[in-house]
Amino acid sequence: MLAAKAFKGVSVVLTILLLILQFTPVTRWYAVLLSENWTESDGEVLIVLSADEQSPDLLGFSTYWRCVYAVRAWRSGHFRALIVSGGKQEGTTEPRAVTMGRFLTASGIPPDKILLETNAASTRENAVFTAAMIQSLPGTKVLLTSDYHMFRARRAFEAAGLHVVPRPFPDVLKQYNSFWNREYCVVTLVSETAKIAWYWWKGWLKGPAQPVATGSSTSFRLSHTTRATTTSRTSRSAGETASHRRGSSRLASFAIYKSVPPARKYRTRRPPASATTHNPPPRALLRTTGF
Repeated sequence: MLAAKAFKGVSVVLTILLLILQFTPVTRWYAVLLSENWTESDGEVLIVLSADEQSPDLLGFSTYWRCVYAVRAWRSGHFRALIVSGGKQEGTTEPRAVTMGRFLTASGIPPDKILLETNAASTRENAVFTAAMIQSLPGTKVLLTSDYHMFRARRAFEAAGLHVVPRPFPDVLKQYNSFWNREYCVVTLVSETAKIAWYWWKGWLKGPAQPVATGSSTSFRLSHTTRATTTSRTSRSAGETASHRRGSSRLASFAIYKSVPPARKYRTRRPPASATTHNPPPRALLRTTGF
């Protein structure tokens, strides 16, 4: 009887949770959070991660769209090399990177610009093997993968010693536009959350380094802020001293108060937003009918 009640309670909780994820913006919000940022980052080296593969040696759903957006990034950017990472999947005869490389070549990317990493079987191995492969390549490395995958992938690369700039594309966010695909989106995000927890537990994630603002303008703001804080503290101290000396003459009290200049109010500017700001994707990307 107790087990039946517990099962019923768990079923009710899961049903309510599923309804919330299906009919509220929580799923979309979480996917945007995992995607890191929506600036179309440009650089010299583009890294594309594989996902699923269909037998016999055909691109899977997410892998296909990662390749499509890689072609778009190549055509619109200034990349000089493209690295594809993905090993062999069970039931297939060739690594996913080879299948993706054929698609990219057929889409107009020069074969001599494509480097294949064909041993990785997980995001962790994507990061480790790719970092060892292109660590010496000069220029900015840009990581392209699905929106929900970017949070874990980027931090896995940082943990492997390779700094990358994120360039996500709307995968779950576009599928969520279709009501019948929302259940798949929910399952995908729950699975990704479990993987993030596992990677964190194993120590395979490292937060990206935040850029530090430098230059005369920053020093100017800091000096003004410090000056305002110091003056304000001095003024408060003088005010307290004057109030405690009420037994003295009014002239002396007035002299003590006037000896300290009043605190000026400085308006501190907000620092510029960093590259990791969680900017929501442009509406045009979500409305485009790709799949």
